Amino acid sequence: MEFSYAGEAEAADGKAYVIDVKGAEDFTARLFVDAKTHLPLMLSWMALEPLAPQTITRVGGPGGAQSSARPSEEETKKIIEDAAASRKAAEANRKMVEYRVHYSNFHVVNGLKLPHTM
Repeated sequence: MEFSYAGEAEAADGKAYVIDVKGAEDFTARLFVDAKTHLPLMLSWMALEPLAPQTITRVGGPGGAQSSARPSEEETKKIIEDAAASRKAAEANRKMVEYRVHYSNFHVVNGLKLPHTM
């Protein structure tokens, strides 16, 4: 990882130093450090939004009611194909979003001041 000073920003309790972070595979982030205490306040980065879990509904039996019978090989293949197509469509529609981790509630642990709330 590579770190570089990017300037200062206003934080809720005063000023914060802004550190740009660069890593493998074009990873970039910003670390905000309290100017008075030199403790981390927040880490932010951009990434694709997570995919929502997919629900696969098994249909069968009379009137479309769920059946406890095992689906046929053809039905199983169709379910897998539909799930793959649904996942591909969801992947294509993902947006870039900002992720933030805020650090607070610092306590000394074995001589180190660590955040206990993130």
